[in-house]
Amino acid sequence: MLIGDSTYRLVRDEVDAEPVEPLKLKGKAAPTAAWRLLNVTGSAKAARSRATNLFVGRDLQLRLLDDAFRRVMGERTCLLITILGTAGMGKSRLAEEFVATVRDATMLTGRCLSYGQGATYWPLREAVLGAAGLTGDEPADAAEAAFATTLGNSPDTANVVTRLLALAGFDRDAAVPEDVPWAVRVFLEQLARRQPIVLVVDDLHWAQPGLLDVLEHIADWSRESPIMLVGLARPEFYESRPSWGGGKLNATAVLLSALDETATISLVEKHDLPEEVRRRIVDAAGGNPLFVEQMVAMLVDEGHGDFRDGVATWIGGPPASIRWTMPPSVSALLAARIDRLNGDERAIVGCAAVIGTVFYAEAIAALTGTPLPEVRQVLGQLVREELLRAAATDLPGVAAYRFLHVLVRDAAYDGLAKASRAAWHEQLADWLSALHSDAVPDEIVGHHLAAAWEYLVQLGPPTGHMRELADRAARKLTAAAQRLELSDVAAAASLLERATGMFEPDDPYRVECLLSLATQRQELGEIDHAQEALRAAMDAADPRQAVLANVLMCRQNTLTADSRAADIEKVLRLTRWWPPPAMTPASGPRPSR
Repeated sequence: MLIGDSTYRLVRDEVDAEPVEPLKLKGKAAPTAAWRLLNVTGSAKAARSRATNLFVGRDLQLRLLDDAFRRVMGERTCLLITILGTAGMGKSRLAEEFVATVRDATMLTGRCLSYGQGATYWPLREAVLGAAGLTGDEPADAAEAAFATTLGNSPDTANVVTRLLALAGFDRDAAVPEDVPWAVRVFLEQLARRQPIVLVVDDLHWAQPGLLDVLEHIADWSRESPIMLVGLARPEFYESRPSWGGGKLNATAVLLSALDETATISLVEKHDLPEEVRRRIVDAAGGNPLFVEQMVAMLVDEGHGDFRDGVATWIGGPPASIRWTMPPSVSALLAARIDRLNGDERAIVGCAAVIGTVFYAEAIAALTGTPLPEVRQVLGQLVREELLRAAATDLPGVAAYRFLHVLVRDAAYDGLAKASRAAWHEQLADWLSALHSDAVPDEIVGHHLAAAWEYLVQLGPPTGHMRELADRAARKLTAAAQRLELSDVAAAASLLERATGMFEPDDPYRVECLLSLATQRQELGEIDHAQEALRAAMDAADPRQAVLANVLMCRQNTLTADSRAADIEKVLRLTRWWPPPAMTPASGPRPSR
């Protein structure tokens, strides 16, 4: 079995694979990298990989788990703890760190699967097999003996063993009985008589109702048994199970928010990377430990670094050469999360992504045609699901929100069709323009108009509407550049660069932009780029503009005498001053350029 590059990057922590000779494939110009799959290692290899990462910023949450376990032991009671956090926020790592600190307890683990209709009790199957020292491949009679030995002498042993055999799949002809919650509870209570039990169930957001019923049954009915149930879930888990833990005196939840900047920096500082690269990773990761890890891995994959003992060392070129793209693992993770939203939520998240990392409820209502109260209700739900946050607004009287981090916004934007992006960018520019507020700078309106034009250019042939969009965008960007030319020369040059590409070649206003751009580039010391702009201006200029362009060109001391003479000659030709009248040295003065 062979796997390709993108697949290998996604699963490399879960498999053993070896590279093979690149493949020549139909439809591919260059050979395609491939790996031969040798073995699926499961989570063991991934756990070893995670163990090399620092554990930071979760000391308070770890203490809460430690205190809960002390209460389980001291009061001999059952507690249900739910650890909530978005994907990559460190739920599993926190649980691993907690398990590593626990002594004199039986640790059982199970993971909910995201696929398969018959996987309802899969985490319980993993837990009971682990408790009995089984793998699931043994004969049924050996499994029966192991379960009986684990349970010990009890009036319920025979009945419990029968149900556990069906639960674990040893009795394939028997359906899982309805009283499996009772059987699992009795099994755990029997184990807890010897020493406390900690059962960790990962990915609880994928759990089927039947599994959740079992866990709640144990929490409700277990008494005088030191059992600690720990569920790891994403915040959207409560959508499918809003009553989870409700009304229980022995249930609590712990929410993992994004790491603060200090903790995120400490994750990045262990790697030997340039400071500019570290800062970019910290800013993009938004306090998500997994995103930090995957962005560092992406740099290694792109040939900018090398991993040694879990530490990345910089080996490749200047930081400016990095192509900053979203790691495929992060992209797949966020895209999958957005895909699980319902239709209204997906539409609102997509529209918000067009507006930017910070966006406005009123703008979404205007662009989607959804009543404002409904928009606010959906946004409130997305805040509860740890996808969005309320934000400080820069528009008076307009409620603002922001994405939890920029990579969520990027994933939502990447999932939109170009036609949708174009339409929403244009509508947003119109909405912002209608505000008549000084708080809306020209460059923001110009950016959205330009984005709408660029997508329409990619989608079809030119139209009058596209020409109008380009003209509006270019004039907004130019106006913004004029405002910034004294305070931020680099920003002004960037805006002018974008604007000049949107004018028609023969538009006189384009030449004015090129001349301004040349001035800004020269101010920045970018002489070659300045000359480029001036030559473009001379090629399309009228005589007056050509003279100005050449005067600016001649003022640049980097030009050679010959090239300066050639440029001046071009001015004279454009202004009909060349060639000079025919004269001989004897009959008149020598012509002067």
